[in-house]
Amino acid sequence: MPSEFEKKAQDTFSAERKEDVFVLILAAIAVVLVKLGVIGPSFVKSLFF
Repeated sequence: MPSEFEKKAQDTFSAERKEDVFVLILAAIAVVLVKLGVIGPSFVKSLFF
């Protein structure tokens, strides 16, 4: 039976993985939009800096 700390660690790891996947999807969408010319490269820079 997993301890309370193991359960919290698994939940935290799972949440961080979901957040990482979400950020990767947003980045991929931004790259596609820039490549298609829908938005300019300066728009993407303004999101991160």
